[in-house]
Amino acid sequence: MVEFTKPENWIPADGIILENNAQSAVKSNHNLLIIAGPGAGKTELLAQRACFLLQSNTCRNPRKILAISFKKDAAENLAERVEKRCGKDLAHRFVSKTYDAFAKNLIDRFIQAIPEDYRPYEQYEIEDPKNVKQAFFLAGYSNTRGYRLSQLDKVLNDWLINERLPIRSSEPNANLVKMVWGIMLRGTNGRGPGLTFQMISRLAEFLIRENPIIKESLRQTYSHVFLDEFQDTTSIQYELFKTCFYDSLSMITAVGDNKQRIMVWAGAQKTIFEDFKSEFDAQVQTLLMNHRSAPRLIQIQKQLYEALNDSYNEITPSNKWNSDDGIADLWSFKNSQQEAEILSNEIARILNSSIKANEICIIVKQLPDDYSKPLIDSLRLLDIKARNEGTHMDLLKEVCVRLCIDSIRLALSKSSDAWICVLQILTNLRGYNESTDPKNIFLLQKEFKSFLSNLKMKLQVVKGENDFLKLLRDVIRFFGAKQLRLAFPQYTRGSYLSNTIDKLCPLLWDEYLETKDWLKSINNFEGSDSVPIMTIHKSKGLEYDTVIFIGLEDSAFWNYQNEIEENTCAFFVALSRAKRRVIFTYCDNRPIGEKAPKQSNLKISKFYEVLRESGVTNEIVY
Repeated sequence: MVEFTKPENWIPADGIILENNAQSAVKSNHNLLIIAGPGAGKTELLAQRACFLLQSNTCRNPRKILAISFKKDAAENLAERVEKRCGKDLAHRFVSKTYDAFAKNLIDRFIQAIPEDYRPYEQYEIEDPKNVKQAFFLAGYSNTRGYRLSQLDKVLNDWLINERLPIRSSEPNANLVKMVWGIMLRGTNGRGPGLTFQMISRLAEFLIRENPIIKESLRQTYSHVFLDEFQDTTSIQYELFKTCFYDSLSMITAVGDNKQRIMVWAGAQKTIFEDFKSEFDAQVQTLLMNHRSAPRLIQIQKQLYEALNDSYNEITPSNKWNSDDGIADLWSFKNSQQEAEILSNEIARILNSSIKANEICIIVKQLPDDYSKPLIDSLRLLDIKARNEGTHMDLLKEVCVRLCIDSIRLALSKSSDAWICVLQILTNLRGYNESTDPKNIFLLQKEFKSFLSNLKMKLQVVKGENDFLKLLRDVIRFFGAKQLRLAFPQYTRGSYLSNTIDKLCPLLWDEYLETKDWLKSINNFEGSDSVPIMTIHKSKGLEYDTVIFIGLEDSAFWNYQNEIEENTCAFFVALSRAKRRVIFTYCDNRPIGEKAPKQSNLKISKFYEVLRESGVTNEIVY
């Protein structure tokens, strides 16, 4: 029996001390818009708010809290924190999902309630938006305006999902768009049914709007809703959220920072803060502390506030820092080869000072393979590994990938963290409860140990990539593909589960071919001993001791004049990933693809002004 705490007696879990504004937000009984800049501790704030609501029974049992994030790892991180802070008994009433998973779960659970004209076949796949044009061509579309293929993807995708369902005959291209929806919903001419996540969100909104009973059940289930990274919410996602919870008694907490709005290109609604404040009568609370960055780096961030016309300029650093901590460098080179040689020597020096490889991050605006290749080659000569993290980051977020990796690790070595993680998932997949099924759990552990012994023998006789793929499929078979699909919405329909294992196989096999050691290959795949390289968008929500931004040049920010605010936000995001040090680089000559190698920085001169006017940036011309 859970004992509840009186709201006035509740204190933060684990001895954590919240700043005054955060403490007020945690205990608020109003709809809230929380402005939380980089390093403000927004994940911890949401976790503590969940603990307050559950431990004080403000979220009255058996009602639940729904938290919606953009990234799977963010959703999982928040759920793990809540469980750690308030225990499993209460945490089971905290539901943490991505926007995509929330929408897909509604569709899959209530598919028969979708009006027949828009009801997808149950075996639908998740489709890449770039494949929408194929369905348009099958429906008879002809590219008479001569759009380039890159333009055509966006144009046709916009036609498909811009309007709410059902499609009205008065809408532009209505007949064509309705035919395309039919093709994607049910398939045709050898093409199976496939929906993009944007289409799924449109269908979910339609489903809720057409079924008042389902809408009311949602509202009765979730007394509180958290919305993370709110500045990146798209118009489609906001419409789904409003259809579910507008004019309800559910209490909404939205957390975001308009200085980090870098997803306008993907449909982020520019007016989202103002709309939410107006439509949900939300109070605004601003977090004042930056727990991440050193004081001198915060000084540059404040300078950027002015460039973004943000009058709010009261951010303070954590008292863990000395007032003169933080290093900001602006380095200019003659060419990318000189840049690579000097940076690689500097990275080697940093690694010798006890900073780990994965605590350094190389960030670029775009084309990470092109911008970082000379540096990767130069680091290789110093026996330092660096890689583009794009594919690896996505795979490492997958539960099925973690199960494969941790099973191999446990077959060959002891790891208490891996054992606890895998056994917890396996116990849940088998439907056992720790308190009521101790005998079954004991037998399950014996079964798992036997499986690991067989897995170790199989690893010793793997002769090629095909053998290794069979081994990975054996791992999934042991845990149960059916059970994984039931437990994790992303695997519910289609071949996403098997496709994920197919993507993992060659990457992990290549690591093994290089090391001839399974444990080393796993460590390398996880990136624990390599310097990560990623775009600004991939770096969102992450933090590193040292950030090296390669290519502070006009060509990297090629659309700066048309999207000044979004590009400035991107610059802000890159800068604010760093805890202790940031290095920005510029090259007079940098060959990128077919573009002329000569570089300039006149169009983005505002960025240079910010760095120089901060008074803390060291500028070196090599």
